[in-house]
Amino acid sequence: MQRSLNGDTSETRSIHVQKFITLLEERTESYHSNTILRTATFCDPRFKDSYFTNSHKDHILRILRSDSQNIVSDDFADQSIPEIVEKPTSLFNQFLMDNCPIEEAPKKHDSLQEELDEYLRTPPISTSDPYDYWRSKTDLPELKKLAHKYLSIPSTSSESERLFSLSGLVCTPKRSSLKPETLDQLTFCSANLKIFGDI
Repeated sequence: MQRSLNGDTSETRSIHVQKFITLLEERTESYHSNTILRTATFCDPRFKDSYFTNSHKDHILRILRSDSQNIVSDDFADQSIPEIVEKPTSLFNQFLMDNCPIEEAPKKHDSLQEELDEYLRTPPISTSDPYDYWRSKTDLPELKKLAHKYLSIPSTSSESERLFSLSGLVCTPKRSSLKPETLDQLTFCSANLKIFGDI
């Protein structure tokens, strides 16, 4: 749209295209500001960060860091730390302990940032299934967890269709004067009879 607007000299066409762009932006603003939808779109390897006016990468990085800190703190909370009773030590042992450098755990380089960069470096996939993409991805473990969290299962109408057909079986011509509440209760009982059996 914007390219067509920049290249056209016709005044009326430019006005119409500009109105269309404005209306489109107004209607899609709620989708662009919804962080769940943005995160799900970012995790979809067909789109990644391509179609956002502002990059969503920083927000994803914050989510990943927050999730990884929660996982680490949960792991430490689950572990019971045995209480160490210190024995009185000699003056020499105390001297050694005071002057011995304490080795800190090696600082892990920012692997989350590297994961994000690697994900964005790869070209978007074509029209294949995003779930197949993430199922085969082992080199992006944190993003894979995030994708499983935010990419939803495609919804189907088969369960609601089953309930409608079950309601049709319950509401026969001889039982056509049932109240809606009674029909709902009979349909509920009939649908759950398979699960719970005869009560």
